[in-house]
Amino acid sequence: MLEPHCETEAPFIPTEGTKLFYVLKKGNISVVIRNRGETLSSGDSIYLKDEIPSLWKNEGRDEAELLLVCS
Repeated sequence: MLEPHCETEAPFIPTEGTKLFYVLKKGNISVVIRNRGETLSSGDSIYLKDEIPSLWKNEGRDEAELLLVCS
């Protein structure tokens, strides 16, 4: 869960294995991967093999909920 206008680094993410992130609830989440920013909205997902996002930020006024699946 990311509160509105919350910004966090990614210590909660495993460094090994593949990772799938899915935005469950309304909200716009900015993610920075290798100095490149992407914005995810409700229903969007991102699949990463070796990359680790360095920053997550909830850009919206609503709480955002992320589902993280790792293998």
